[in-house]
Amino acid sequence: MKQTAAVLGFACASACMTTPGTITPRVRPADRSRLARYDTSFAKALETAASEYNSTDFQVLDIALEGEAGPSLDLSDTWSCREIKIGGLLLLTAYAPCSCAIVQIEPNICDIEKTTGSQRFKGTLQYGGSRVLYRGVGYVTGRPAVNYATLSTHDQTTVESGQTVAQVGYFEHFKKIGPD
Repeated sequence: MKQTAAVLGFACASACMTTPGTITPRVRPADRSRLARYDTSFAKALETAASEYNSTDFQVLDIALEGEAGPSLDLSDTWSCREIKIGGLLLLTAYAPCSCAIVQIEPNICDIEKTTGSQRFKGTLQYGGSRVLYRGVGYVTGRPAVNYATLSTHDQTTVESGQTVAQVGYFEHFKKIGPD
């Protein structure tokens, strides 16, 4: 496992999303409207979190978003990651560090999977312009019932087993922290 940690902050699943320009056709129609509202929703969620939270979660978010950072094109490895969800049912949740496996499958596309903890995700990161689009599934037990590409294209119906649900969003920040 890499000695450094990748801080992965993204608003996903239940939060509203947006993107400038064209959305890749591999995004399900059910997710396009969520992506179309991303910037506004993410800014509102940050503002609300800043005004209502005096917590460890907000401190983790603040550290994750400070300074310059961006995606590296060579992320393939097992990482110690930190997932931060903003928006949705819980306004702000910074999960404990976890193990993530990232594998580059094409020049600008990586598979990512959270491999520890009870709540997991599995999907694809696609680099485009200044953003990294995440398309995947979240689940709670065993393995996901299906992958993102085989979910229903028109709704957010949870699929059993593992309570598999669609997740889309943008990784807002990649940052290596700690010693190399």
